[in-house]
Amino acid sequence: MRHWTSKSLVMQLCLFSLGILVSIMAAFAATNLYVANSVRQNILNTNEKILSQVQGKLEDYYSKLNHEAVALSYSPTTKGYFNQTELERVISSKDIETVFSNIMLLDEDILGIALYDSGCVRIASAGREPNGDFAAGGLRDSIEFGDSYADEQTGKRCFTVSYPVYDLENWQYGRQVGMAVLVMKTDRLRSFLEDSRATQNTEVYLLDGKGAVMAFSMDRNMASATEGTTFSAEGTEDGDGYLVRDLDAGIDGWRLVSRIPEEELRSGAGSSIGLVIVAYGIACMMIVIMMYFFYKNFIQRIFKIDQFIQEVAHEPGKRMEERRKDEIGRVVDSLNRMLDDRERMDREIQDSQKRMYEVELAEKQLQILAYRNQINPHFLYNTFECIRGMALYHDMDDIAEITMALSKVFRYAVKEENIVTVGDELDYIREYATIIEYRFMEKIEVEIDAEEEILENRVIRLMLQPIVENAVFHGLEQKMDDGCVTVTVRRKLDRFIMFLIEDNGCGMEEAKLRQLIASLEGGMDRKGIGLSNIYQRLRLFYGKDVVFEIKSEPGKGTRVMIVVPDHVEGG
Repeated sequence: MRHWTSKSLVMQLCLFSLGILVSIMAAFAATNLYVANSVRQNILNTNEKILSQVQGKLEDYYSKLNHEAVALSYSPTTKGYFNQTELERVISSKDIETVFSNIMLLDEDILGIALYDSGCVRIASAGREPNGDFAAGGLRDSIEFGDSYADEQTGKRCFTVSYPVYDLENWQYGRQVGMAVLVMKTDRLRSFLEDSRATQNTEVYLLDGKGAVMAFSMDRNMASATEGTTFSAEGTEDGDGYLVRDLDAGIDGWRLVSRIPEEELRSGAGSSIGLVIVAYGIACMMIVIMMYFFYKNFIQRIFKIDQFIQEVAHEPGKRMEERRKDEIGRVVDSLNRMLDDRERMDREIQDSQKRMYEVELAEKQLQILAYRNQINPHFLYNTFECIRGMALYHDMDDIAEITMALSKVFRYAVKEENIVTVGDELDYIREYATIIEYRFMEKIEVEIDAEEEILENRVIRLMLQPIVENAVFHGLEQKMDDGCVTVTVRRKLDRFIMFLIEDNGCGMEEAKLRQLIASLEGGMDRKGIGLSNIYQRLRLFYGKDVVFEIKSEPGKGTRVMIVVPDHVEGG
């Protein structure tokens, strides 16, 4: 059986190793694909980020030119110039030239500035003028970035920015009085495309609304287009070995186009594949070595521990030996110590349980015997019978009655039963009350009020008399007037019986009452059957299902309430 188990685990280890190697090969293939896709995706993501940055620069550039056009169009000099006559304009020519010079000084990319009136007639200009057919397009009612064209003097590409001018002071809202035009160089646009290539041979173009190249960034030796070249629809689609990205530049139909060679997307992962192969080869070798090491140093020793655990169930005194002090060795030492501790604890628990049982049994027997023997002179019963007979012989009925009551009291006290009926306990109180009434010449009364249906329920013996006695001698004896002790017995909540002993005596101060209540948990009163004895006996027979409550007020009396279950075990 052991050989088969060992062989089975070895087979599992071999299958596990083979599974890992197959998984490594699959992971190698997946890694190659992942690396290629990752490199491709990284290049594409980089290209997207670069194009987004260029878009941001173009948006800033658009905003900057918009501000410059606003500053030009709505300066006081320019606004006044639109509303002047030709003669007034001749006089104001120096002022408008000053405005143009200031604007051109602010932006060196501005080649020229022109103002057109509401009839699209040029009324002022400085520097380069817009291309010849510009006025044919009429007034522009919003800012417009025109298509690029070659400057006649330099041959370099430039473009126009048109901005409408409205009469803001006229009651007729939205009346356009003319248009301001900026002629811009494309040098700044070329600077936006610097370092915008995701790979070495990536081509990036900025096209105007007609698809003409306004600026580009590429390897000059690989250039497939130059400024002014017009891209066809096919030129902005994937094909011919290029991955093309075409997106809106955010300026009046201008577009950004990037063309990445597919060869660079594929070859980007080539440098990483060799390292992956070496890494996976080393990983396979390390796994084989690890499996052998794992078998020799763990599986074989775990087999021994498992076998020992099975054997120790039949031989509790057996212990395992392990020479190596590594983690498994410490586990074996801990296992041996645990077995030693468990064996010792089992012995201690058994001895402790035996001692506790013996002590508890002896304590209960001693307590019950103590209750039985606290009033034990049986010979008094015969003596009282003799006294009663002599009293009747001499016609002394009172002496005979009190002697009979005292005889019954002592007979009840020396009974061996611990459990009696509620009726028996109340009869005992009545005989005790007879003695009290004779002794105090009917100055002190004991009244009993009990429900008939609970008289046959069983309770512990001598539970009420000590409380009645305390009420008489500590509560009523010191009182000058007549006194009364009332014993009330009622059923509560279907399964409980309430005993209420009340007197109208002198009562107790709060400090003395607290001291009395605290003494209940103090243990047995060795001098007699006091309140603490009654409380302890109630706890002994009823457990925690007992309510024992004492209340007292100076000058008003004392009340003791006992609530117990309506049945009790024992005898």
